[in-house]
Amino acid sequence: MPELDTLRGVAILAVVSYHGFSQCDATGLPGIVRAFFAATRLGWLGVNLFFVLSGFLITGILLDSKGAPRYYKSFYVRRALRILPAYLMLLLFLLLLPRVGIVDHRISWGFVGLSLIYLSNVTNFFGVAMQYGPYGHWQWKSSFTCFGPRRCATFPGERWRSVPSLSFSAALF
Repeated sequence: MPELDTLRGVAILAVVSYHGFSQCDATGLPGIVRAFFAATRLGWLGVNLFFVLSGFLITGILLDSKGAPRYYKSFYVRRALRILPAYLMLLLFLLLLPRVGIVDHRISWGFVGLSLIYLSNVTNFFGVAMQYGPYGHWQWKSSFTCFGPRRCATFPGERWRSVPSLSFSAALF
């Protein structure tokens, strides 16, 4: 659905704008610039919108391929090839950039280890501080990746193709 891909792009731009401009001091700037800076403070909503739309689109893909041979295998291979390279690169950057002096904040090996097994959002249970807050969103997305195919495979019949899949996606996030 190209329209939803466009909306996901808008959500990404909202998040990038939030991180880039929401903390800027707009005093003394023209009104339109101040309005832009004020609007970027709502960019955090883009993360939620992106994940709900992604869940909806993934649910549609799963329902469309429900009867295909190797349903689970093809889904997990596609998701792994799409998500894992970016996930592992982010982990590598978080680990290496402070050690070569590009950024000041060091990430502990414990946090990276827990992140490798998708537990960065519950690091406090293991006595490791949460050192990179936005990273916790990967865990929510991975929970859909782990449990979504099974739930979609058990949806009865064709009547589940429309609005309930959106409700299902939103409920997961």
